[in-house]
Amino acid sequence: MGILNKFILLEERVTLSGIIFKYTLRDSIIGLLALVPATFGVGLRMLIMPLFFGKCGKHLTVRSFATFEFPERITVGDNVSFNEYSWINGAGGIEIGNMVRIAPHVTIASFDHEYKDPNTPIKFQTKRYGKIILEDDVWIGSHVTITKGVRIGRGAVIGAGSVVTSDIPEYSVAVGVPARVIKKRGE
Repeated sequence: MGILNKFILLEERVTLSGIIFKYTLRDSIIGLLALVPATFGVGLRMLIMPLFFGKCGKHLTVRSFATFEFPERITVGDNVSFNEYSWINGAGGIEIGNMVRIAPHVTIASFDHEYKDPNTPIKFQTKRYGKIILEDDVWIGSHVTITKGVRIGRGAVIGAGSVVTSDIPEYSVAVGVPARVIKKRGE
C-alpha cells in the first residue's frame, strides 16, 4: 500500500484525478445537494444523485442531509426513498431493490474495521467489506443500523432502533439489538 493510500486509508489504487474527482469534487457536490431544503431540494437531488450511483432507477427520493459515501458502489432500484440524516456507505457494495423505504437516521455500512492486532492502532488496521442487499419492498425504520454482508429479504420490515447483523428472511418483521424476527407480515 502506497504512502498516499495509507494516509487516505483506502484499499484501492488512487490517482491524482481520482482524488480530485471522487474524493473532492464529487463529495462536495453531494454534500452541497444534501443542504438544499424542502421540495426544491428533493427535486434537485432526484435529478443529480442518479449520476453518482452505480445504477439508479426511476423516482428516487433523497431528503435533506442524507449522506452517501462511495455512491458508485451503490445500486438503487425504482421508487426508493432515503430520508433525513441517513448515512449510506457503499465501500463494500450495496444493492437496493425497488420500492424500498429508508427512514431518517438510518446507517448502512458495508464495511467495518479490523481490530485483532492490539499493537496496531485500529485506524491503521484493514477494513472488512461485505455487500449489503435490500430486496424489493423493504421498510427500514428510523435509527436502524445495517452492518456489512447482510441480506434483507423481499417485503421485510426492520423496526426502529434495530441493529441488523445477520440476514433477515423475506416478509419478516425484525426488531432489537441484534435484530431478531418476531413475526411474518400478514400473521
